[in-house]
Amino acid sequence: MTRIAQILATGSYVPERVVTNDKIDRMLGQPTGDWLVANVGIRERRWMSPDQTTSDLIVEASRKALDKAGIPPKQLNHIIVSTDTPDYLSPGTSVVVQHKLGAVNAGAYDVNSACAGWVAALDQGARYIATDSTMDYVLVAGGYGMSRFLDLTDKKTANLFADGAGAAVLGAGNTPGFLAGNFLAKGEYYDALGIYGGGAARPSTAENVARRLKMNGFTCEFITGDLPQKKRIEVIDGLKSGRVPILVATNVAARGLHVDDLDLVINYDIPEDCEDYVHRIGRTARVGKDGKAISIACEDYVYALESIEKYVGMKIPVVWPDASLYAEDKSRDVRRSRRPGRRDGFRDRRGAPRPRGNRRQR
Repeated sequence: MTRIAQILATGSYVPERVVTNDKIDRMLGQPTGDWLVANVGIRERRWMSPDQTTSDLIVEASRKALDKAGIPPKQLNHIIVSTDTPDYLSPGTSVVVQHKLGAVNAGAYDVNSACAGWVAALDQGARYIATDSTMDYVLVAGGYGMSRFLDLTDKKTANLFADGAGAAVLGAGNTPGFLAGNFLAKGEYYDALGIYGGGAARPSTAENVARRLKMNGFTCEFITGDLPQKKRIEVIDGLKSGRVPILVATNVAARGLHVDDLDLVINYDIPEDCEDYVHRIGRTARVGKDGKAISIACEDYVYALESIEKYVGMKIPVVWPDASLYAEDKSRDVRRSRRPGRRDGFRDRRGAPRPRGNRRQR
């Protein structure tokens, strides 16, 4: 009998948190709402709450699809998840979804084809059903948690993207269903729009942050937990003497950092755990009498402040940044690529090596 892949049921989910155009405009410090309505039709979007992640959205959509199809998770043979905002670089978000659903008999893998991801995942799922008689049910799901990756200073992207998930349960039948798929790509535009931080080409490390600061004209160094002790002492001595005005340190490396009379300590996130917040501030904010300790919170994690204030028994001063506090990132258009024989593989979008100053000719 000819097996034809069919969509048995679908489900969708969006977070409860509504972000209006007016709120986006206040974040950006400039009006974009009217343009969005006139040109794209966007009046509001949904963003995840601080305690949600991409797999949570996918699970909610998948449960709805499974309920409609009348299929328990244990009957799934395979799960294909499409996302370019995964819970982690590794493991795949699909195995997280498999665990949360209780689909103990299903295989699982991720597909990352950006906006075309769900179409690619559906095509693969349909081919499993059509060609493999052991596959009774395949769950194809797509999830988007873009609010965690937005640049809230960029009016061209920050107001367009949102969070949500969709899922479809595929099964076999003998009447027309999924017909075919066709794939095309324009790989030369790989660096036009995407999430470039966090991968091997541009890891989100203290070293990379320090390197980007240097591109913007700041003198700085970095320390990490695995930095050789000799180099670590050299960097810290430079900070103490004033030769190094800015130090970028990982959370682990900062634990053993004892430097008096610092003017400013910046923590780049607010932990959701109240005790972790108090421990981190107390550990890293060893400032002088006139020093300051600042925690920068994104639009999601700032909402953890209320529980932290209850825990410490006091109000924490909060300032919402406006456009005047932002500066142009001179390293913004630089992509990092490793080149044979080059330790520093930064290149601009045109492929030209980034100048590194004068070198002696041999």
